Amino acid sequence: MNILDRVTWNEVIEHYSDRLEIHHNLERLFVSGSVDRFVRLALGISDKNGNYSAHEHGLGPRVLSSNPKAIERVFRIIGQFRALSDGKMVPDLVQGAQLSYFKIGVGSEASCMINPRHCWVTNTRSLWTFLLDKHDGNFSKANEELKLYRDNDDRSEMHYKIWKTLHLPLKNFLSNLCDRSEDAAKQNGVSRGEIRYLWADCVANWLYAAHHE
Repeated sequence: MNILDRVTWNEVIEHYSDRLEIHHNLERLFVSGSVDRFVRLALGISDKNGNYSAHEHGLGPRVLSSNPKAIERVFRIIGQFRALSDGKMVPDLVQGAQLSYFKIGVGSEASCMINPRHCWVTNTRSLWTFLLDKHDGNFSKANEELKLYRDNDDRSEMHYKIWKTLHLPLKNFLSNLCDRSEDAAKQNGVSRGEIRYLWADCVANWLYAAHHE
């Protein structure tokens, strides 16, 4: 089964436009030094489109309440993401930041939203889409394997190592998903988004939401 066969591409491009606008807003806020507004958007607090990984589990407020000087530290690490020319460094930066509740899911999404040409999202939604494709569209198998990755303490070193190991393979998968989606979208009168990792994340988000929400 081709996992792209049933995608509603008009909804994907609408979501992509929303996320692209968030990216531009984050860039403006960062450059202008609007630290508080920037961090609240990057953590999905002021707008869920800023960070689904954080918004979905209410992690944004937890990041801010559980870490000393949280706003300044989050602003600093996302500034590091912004300077990257290769998103493979994101897990190491996340680990080095030592911010409670700011793990690879939240961190990688923040990196993609500020630097979408070089960084990609490694979270539940992108991993599930990867697994769905791996299992030829078998939802039960994708759900079962996803459970294996999620059923451990997200504060543990092992949890970090597992998700770090997944980060680089997801880069290749999301890039490939973007390429594969171009013809499917075009057949439905939609031109794919220019920024491949942002577009691929929107496709993954649509697939996940269609089957879990």
